[in-house]
Amino acid sequence: MSGEPVTKSGVTTGRGEIGGETVSTWRGRDGQAIACREKLKVLNENLEEMRSICQDALDDAVALGCDPESFRAIVGAMLARLESTLRGGKG
Repeated sequence: MSGEPVTKSGVTTGRGEIGGETVSTWRGRDGQAIACREKLKVLNENLEEMRSICQDALDDAVALGCDPESFRAIVGAMLARLESTLRGGKG
């Protein structure tokens, strides 16, 4: 693995672009920017996958008559409650 940061599109940077939006720099537990290309690739790909799944779920919710803001509040609350299942993974 190289220590050089990269985005999903292959541009060398500590930031990514997911679904047309710029992603803030990924940070490690120590607060330092993650610079490893492979780690950034996985993080950005995971984020894009989550965005796509959430978009589909939002579209389903709206089609079923749900208020989009209600959907966002429920998903946001769910994300805020997530805890790592990995040993030593706080947060």
